[in-house]
Amino acid sequence: QQGDSSCFGDHWEERVFYDEVMSAVIAQDDNFLSPITVSLCEDSGWYLADYSATSIMPWGHGAGCEFYNNSCILTDSNGESYVPDYGRGYFCTSSAQRGCGPSHTHKMACTLMDYDLNPQYPPPPKMFEYFPTDPSQGGMNMENFCPSFGSTYKGLSAQELDCRDSRNEDFVNLYDE
Repeated sequence: QQGDSSCFGDHWEERVFYDEVMSAVIAQDDNFLSPITVSLCEDSGWYLADYSATSIMPWGHGAGCEFYNNSCILTDSNGESYVPDYGRGYFCTSSAQRGCGPSHTHKMACTLMDYDLNPQYPPPPKMFEYFPTDPSQGGMNMENFCPSFGSTYKGLSAQELDCRDSRNEDFVNLYDE
């Protein structure tokens, strides 16, 4: 999308590097400086990298190559959309779903939009239509329209959904919703 005001091409791909500091969108829970970004800076010849300042991103960590190479949402023989095993805990199929955010530290809601209700945004292209009965549904366009656990809910801030803070127990009760 050259010539417009987007940041496509200037950052790591959001679908693959969701919570990395060089992805195009800042995650609401935590963001990580990965060894990959530091390596890029070092490879430019302008920097000497301090790898002790980096962290391994939880997003997709240990999920295998299928997580990165295959679709985030599949369709069964009945036309129902589902999250494949390699994407469980990362992707979702209903805005009512709750799960761990990309950093695995916050309880978040599924980010699933109906692009028909937001005409200022283009709908998912055919290759990213994950919901055959409602092709206008999808996650953020920078994530290849993959719906993931990245939204706050019930008017709560990301800080109020932090599972590491014992004061948030009433908000993040995983069995209550």
